[in-house]
Amino acid sequence: MDNAFGKFWKKFQKSSLAKNTIVVFTADHASYPDQLYQNTFKTKRTYFVSTIPLMIYVPNMESKTIDANSRNSLGLAPTILDLVGVDKASNYFLGTSLFTNHPTAYEHISTVPPVSYSTAGLTEKDTIENKNIQIGDTPETRKLNDYYSFSLTPTKKTSSVPEAGD
Repeated sequence: MDNAFGKFWKKFQKSSLAKNTIVVFTADHASYPDQLYQNTFKTKRTYFVSTIPLMIYVPNMESKTIDANSRNSLGLAPTILDLVGVDKASNYFLGTSLFTNHPTAYEHISTVPPVSYSTAGLTEKDTIENKNIQIGDTPETRKLNDYYSFSLTPTKKTSSVPEAGD
């Protein structure tokens, strides 16, 4: 992957796209050496890599490192919206832009319908080990559950979430 990305990056930098294109490089999940990995590479490693890479290239922007403050990939869409100047978009993103110090009400809520849970205040170790995670029953989680219930069953209106134009 590194070699392939390097080839892409060299070609991209020489193209006219480099002057007006934002490039986001990330992964969709962390990694855990499962049995197939252990057998393939003849290793007994069982550690969990809980971070994913995130690099964002913006033409004419100074390079810097940002502390993600324990945020996760749920903040990717809000970060990109923030980067391109979309402010206060009406959405249900379950994350907060990496460029802000003001978390949203949904920052530590994850959802696997029909249950929402919160990792607010937990350590990374607790989150990885699924310890102390609270099933969410707050106005925010109820609103999200309503939204997802509506979204997953479009032929059956089960939500009080207003439709476009209401």
